[in-house]
Amino acid sequence: MLPTRSPQELTEFLNHCHLVLTNNGGIDVHLNHPLSETRQFSTTALNFEGLLWKSRTLVTSGRIKEEYHWIRRLSRTHRPDKAFLEPAYNVTYVWNQEGWTVSRARNHFHRE
Repeated sequence: MLPTRSPQELTEFLNHCHLVLTNNGGIDVHLNHPLSETRQFSTTALNFEGLLWKSRTLVTSGRIKEEYHWIRRLSRTHRPDKAFLEPAYNVTYVWNQEGWTVSRARNHFHRE
């Protein structure tokens, strides 16, 4: 399920992202979260198969974009199953607007 934010949480999120952008001199910030990060708290990303993973956040002077992917299983003959990311949704926040826009991501595969 995609995250939702109360008005207060949205304000705090936007303020945090603005601070990140400001601290980077106004230059676009790309925050990547590869699937391998799941190893910090689990033995395999396959424990989260079927769930959404926020793989990237892009903070620019015009907007914030979060990219979400489904965690999927790749079954291979004579090899262990492997987790991969399948594009799911993009959540976009525009600095001077309330709320956010959710759109479906293009269906191309990104495998890790």
